Amino acid sequence: MKGRPLLTFTICWLCGSGMACALTGWTLIWGMIGMLACLPLLLRFIDIRGWSILFLLAAFIGGAAHWDWNDARNHSGLPETTHIATKEFDGLVAEIQGELVSDVRIDGDRADFKMQMSAILPLSDSSADTDLAASSAFQIDEQLMVQVRLLEEEEQQVAADWKRGDAITLNGSFALPGEARNFGGFDYRSYLRTLHIHWLFKVKGAGSVTATPPEGVGQFNVLRWTDWTRHTLGSAVEQLFPEPHAGYMKGLIIGMANDIDPGTYGQFSQLGLTHILAISGTHVAVYVASLLLILSWLKLTRETALTIVLTLVPAYVLL
Repeated sequence: MKGRPLLTFTICWLCGSGMACALTGWTLIWGMIGMLACLPLLLRFIDIRGWSILFLLAAFIGGAAHWDWNDARNHSGLPETTHIATKEFDGLVAEIQGELVSDVRIDGDRADFKMQMSAILPLSDSSADTDLAASSAFQIDEQLMVQVRLLEEEEQQVAADWKRGDAITLNGSFALPGEARNFGGFDYRSYLRTLHIHWLFKVKGAGSVTATPPEGVGQFNVLRWTDWTRHTLGSAVEQLFPEPHAGYMKGLIIGMANDIDPGTYGQFSQLGLTHILAISGTHVAVYVASLLLILSWLKLTRETALTIVLTLVPAYVLL
């Protein structure tokens, strides 16, 4: 630890961040006091003295303060901007405008995606909309999770044509994400909060969505091309491996685990092997080894082959 100041600083910073993540308010303060009380024993164990002690304390406190500062800023600005209470905002019917900033995931009769909202305009005449209706529109910069209920089977193809980077206009209603109903259950609201998302926007029917492809520089969105490549490769995998193996192979090769049969995924979970269905260092190693093999067949020097591989690894990371 003495000869690795950067590693020591990082560990202390992460410990401070972890304590601030697990504790809040007075519990965090008492936790910090308890840490300081145990500090002499810890310093004696790792044999650190002098200015290094202040260095480690600064790292620990800095990590805790940084986490607390970011967490305090992680809240929705919609109620404050529109002057409508959170309870009244829940269920508010409105028209919103913004940009689609994620891939569109279609699951049966529902399509989900994230959008960066830029403007909001009310549609209903309820009392909750009085302040909102007084203005023609509010300019708001906030991310939402959008859930579109597809009313007909043909609307699946319509939703499939929505792409990342599209300018979209939606008619629907705001809703608070659901919380865990059972002890230890999945808390969707807390999960979305880690993504700095605090509201759902629910839409009925693909007809309530207007998507316009970007023009100019917006057409060259790298992530938009990445989504297209993933879908193209997914379609190729489906042709090579018929069901029920297509979903498994897509998860194994390109990390698309959404189409894996729930029964198959449950079996992997019981065996503790779900990491196989996620992109890991093993996938990158196989990818690099395959590229090196192909480049060796082309009679390229090892230095040139390694340079090409280092250039192509980020492409696989994006994929």
